[in-house]
Amino acid sequence: MTNALIQTIVSAKKSIRNRSIDSLLQNKNKNQLLKLAEELELFRKISSNLYYKVRASLFLFVIYRFYLEKNEKVLQHGKIPFRGVKAAFERNFEKSIDIYLKEITKNGHHNSAIFSAIAESYYNLSFKYLLDQVKLSISHCNENFLLFNVKGLDDYPYSVPAELTTPDTATGLYPVGVDTSPVRLDPSHSGWSDIFFLGMDFPEGARVVNLSVNLKIHSTDEPVIPPCECYCRFTEEPIIYLISVDLKASKKISTLEELFNFGNDYLSLLKEGVVASGIVPPCFEKKNIPLKDILQKLLNKPGGIEIVTKVNNIPKGSRLAVSTTLLSTVISRLMRFSGQIKNQTGPLKEEERRIAASRAILGEWLGGSGGGWQDSGGLWPGIKLISGKLAEKGQPEFGVSRGCLLPEHNVFSRDRISKKVEEKIVNSLVLIHGGISQDVGPILEMVTEKYLLRYKKEWLARKKGIYLFDKIVDALKIGDMKNLGRLTTQDWEESIQKIIPWVNNAFTEDLINQLKKEFKKDYWGFLMLGGMSGGGMAFIVNPKIKKPFEDRADVIMQELKHLYRSSLPFIINPVVYDFKLNHNGNVAYLLTGRNVQMPDIHQVSTKKKTNNPLSPPFTKGGLGGLLEEKKIKKKYGFDSKPHEHMKSLLKKGEIGLAKNRLPQTTNIQDISYDEIFHFEDENNNTLPFIPSHPRPCSAKRGGQGRGKFGGIPSRERILFQAPSPLA
Repeated sequence: MTNALIQTIVSAKKSIRNRSIDSLLQNKNKNQLLKLAEELELFRKISSNLYYKVRASLFLFVIYRFYLEKNEKVLQHGKIPFRGVKAAFERNFEKSIDIYLKEITKNGHHNSAIFSAIAESYYNLSFKYLLDQVKLSISHCNENFLLFNVKGLDDYPYSVPAELTTPDTATGLYPVGVDTSPVRLDPSHSGWSDIFFLGMDFPEGARVVNLSVNLKIHSTDEPVIPPCECYCRFTEEPIIYLISVDLKASKKISTLEELFNFGNDYLSLLKEGVVASGIVPPCFEKKNIPLKDILQKLLNKPGGIEIVTKVNNIPKGSRLAVSTTLLSTVISRLMRFSGQIKNQTGPLKEEERRIAASRAILGEWLGGSGGGWQDSGGLWPGIKLISGKLAEKGQPEFGVSRGCLLPEHNVFSRDRISKKVEEKIVNSLVLIHGGISQDVGPILEMVTEKYLLRYKKEWLARKKGIYLFDKIVDALKIGDMKNLGRLTTQDWEESIQKIIPWVNNAFTEDLINQLKKEFKKDYWGFLMLGGMSGGGMAFIVNPKIKKPFEDRADVIMQELKHLYRSSLPFIINPVVYDFKLNHNGNVAYLLTGRNVQMPDIHQVSTKKKTNNPLSPPFTKGGLGGLLEEKKIKKKYGFDSKPHEHMKSLLKKGEIGLAKNRLPQTTNIQDISYDEIFHFEDENNNTLPFIPSHPRPCSAKRGGQGRGKFGGIPSRERILFQAPSPLA
């Protein structure tokens, strides 16, 4: 095997396997690059190992995007076959690549346009392979095997205990089961090493330390409690009734088609929980089975289920893995309800936690979110070290990936972490939400890409994070908070930001610099939580100044929000949290008789008490700013009633992008020659001939009429025509 790229992919030697893609491609001419790409493409096609396919696809992406496309001997313009574009749009990336490569071979079209198109398809294909590999591991995981192998109702394995479907004799109310979970706070994630694929490929470098915490917003009257709650009970109506209190959204589901439609409303997480819990197993998708029959088999009587989720005062972008924790809470509640977990009250057993965690991974990938295995850490109590595990013979991942899908959880006992150390941790950590919410998906995608390509700077930064990890854990164990602050700051500056510079922003930089300047030696360090800064973050400070630090941080964040209000995606006013360590993990309760209660979707959260002069509506600009906003809305015809109506329709899933389609009666025609501005006419500086009689629009409802845009000149009309699915 002479192809260095293929050797890098298949080699078991670290020195070969971890070579940078740039070191393998530098100084290669156009013909050499094309030869390498041809051999690598053949290897990609014949390989049965999904990991090999993933890395080969990303290597090919780099060859075409950064080496061939930019090559000085390649034309910087050219044609892209429409069939290839159409195939890519339909997410058939292998077909689009075949079409593009045949175009190159047949016509010798070596131009930047087609190279760019090929690169894009390879990039998307690599992440499609990633999804396939994770799904394969999930489906073969012992804990999930049954979910993919139920053939029909006769094989349906779950049954709700009779006590949960029997009403109380005095009140007539059915029992309500409740599961609660803390969220996780991670002092180190070793450069997002818990991303599923990264952890499975590089288990020895996949290590996370995180804390399970209860919390509330500072200066509110609420207690410090586990933030995530899921309620479930039997109902007499044969449906699955989903309710999210914090999103103020609800839906009654009566068909499998609606349940498996994860993108048409705000309740996708609850749907994922129903499917991943096994109540409606994923293998039932697209099967012709009435949902009411599945429910009757589950409940042993006609009826349905009501599921309510509630997040206690944690806004979006907290970086505390709230969504995954809530998903695992839904799954554990429904596993109890369906008899898969026998105990209806109390904490989970270790094996039950692992099953719920594996199902949470399944749920995340069903919904397309993807995350990391540390995100369900709230199922476990206290402080825990979570480590990737090498796959061994007999395990489903063996021979497919180097590591297992699920990691090992090592919970530090109260003997190893004394009460005194816990007090130091709680008294020195200032947990905040900067008010910014940003999609962490692109960050995780970049982390995966840079790991697979082994770019030198990023690879060295990852090794730095791995080196710092042990020191961070040691400082945490003994409660050396000053040293911990120094180490987490070093991890932030020398590892995390070096791998992905996007994680930082001006708001965070200014906040750190101002607090460091004001509190000097009592400021001990910064801790970035999760995927991006600006949302959930933490500072490590001298316990003696924690209260003034919290107050001052609150004021500075409000000032910075005003400064950057038009530059960054603030969703809330920045807040400070109060928190405590949780030593139970997921815990369940059963409400019966007169204690039966379900959260109200219309309940109002406790408002924050604050004397901060910059809190809304008294921001800089004050009440005048609000009046100016109303004037602008009035000037441009803003009507709150239809706005609220449309918002309610969107939340119910009755409108949305998924339903933004032309009706089947629409007649779509090809554009005629005189409807397009042609380059040959550009020299004459004239528009093409426009006939005086109205021409039919390319997309019209019904017959050959004028159409909505029938009389618009060609150069403007082209915006409304539909020559392809990409329009």
